[in-house]
Amino acid sequence: MRRMAMITTLVLVTLALLALPVRADCPGNLLRNPGFEGGNYHGPQVGASQSSYISDNWYPWAVLGDPSRAEPGYNHEPEYKILIRSQLRDGWYRVFEGERSQGFFTSWSTHTAGFYQQVNVPHGTRVTFSIWTQIYTGQEDIIIDERYPVSDLEQPLTEATRAVKGPGDYRVSIGIDPHGDAPAGFGDSIPDTIVWSTPVLDVETRSYDDEGRPVDEWVRLSVSTIAQSDQVTVFTRGQPDFRTKYNDSYWDAACLVAEAVQTPTPTPTQTLVPSPTLRPTVTPLPTALPTPTPTAVPTTVPTPIPTATETPLPTEVPVETATPQPEAMVIPPTPDAPPTMAPRVVDREIEELWLAEHAAPTGEMSAEPARVERSSAGLTLLYILNGLFVFAVIYWIRRERRR
Repeated sequence: MRRMAMITTLVLVTLALLALPVRADCPGNLLRNPGFEGGNYHGPQVGASQSSYISDNWYPWAVLGDPSRAEPGYNHEPEYKILIRSQLRDGWYRVFEGERSQGFFTSWSTHTAGFYQQVNVPHGTRVTFSIWTQIYTGQEDIIIDERYPVSDLEQPLTEATRAVKGPGDYRVSIGIDPHGDAPAGFGDSIPDTIVWSTPVLDVETRSYDDEGRPVDEWVRLSVSTIAQSDQVTVFTRGQPDFRTKYNDSYWDAACLVAEAVQTPTPTPTQTLVPSPTLRPTVTPLPTALPTPTPTAVPTTVPTPIPTATETPLPTEVPVETATPQPEAMVIPPTPDAPPTMAPRVVDREIEELWLAEHAAPTGEMSAEPARVERSSAGLTLLYILNGLFVFAVIYWIRRERRR
């Protein structure tokens, strides 16, 4: 009997714990009245409408009117309201945690609006703002099990039918102004230095319970930046595109934390040790080639042949390179260096000298045709020997350079 009582008590305690609302823990929260559980004030105190009520320490903002549209109902002033769990049939659905949440809405119109709070923070710290939100939008009244409403998220086939079906394409986002600026008053422009989170569209919040029934889920938005002053301002924003019957958003469990920006300290393993600089390998200068001694060319011509002027070899220019070329490197001659080929003018001089000594006098016929024959053969042999000599010199030079 006692064992049965203990089991029953344990089951009841477990069920009670499961029934508790989910808590959004936020250690070090810098916001005042972050769960909207405190008091509230009347809208006209800050320039809002008579029907609006705003949670203490929070202030409304709104863009009033849209100059780009002639028809009314765009960027209409929203109505702010406090939702109390115990006073609403669907309070368990509209309040994320605790007893209260903050909401704002427009009917048959759009809005660009939200609420904000200025907070003191250490200058230069990383601040992170987060909050839970729920969207309710659409033309049709859809009630699940007569317990709670859900958004009409079925997009119409044409915009003409959106008057009776389809969502407002409602987007929610949050932001931080790192300079701590705020609107001068309700309806005035908000700072253009706000860092906004990525917007979340209404269809992205659709979920289903265990039995497949649709639910407008609560989603958590978050944004971070670096404080550029000793104060920052956090903003919420709701922004539908279409003038549907319901364009509502609900907000709860806000959180703002600040943390110092950590400067990474290099560890010993991260210290880069400079590698020793390798001295470049000294490429030896090319050995100067010995100047070849011209080999005497035998000739059958009795008259001595004048010695040809030796052509100086081009000066070797060392090439600055760390790796020698695998092939023989042909160095082009500088503009002032003579060409590597022996000048053909030497042959012409020899020819003229020989002809001058062995030619017949002007106006006379040669009396010895056999002698002219022998002279032609000798000249031919001389040309051949000179050509062989030039070829040998060029071949020797090229061979020495290849070594």
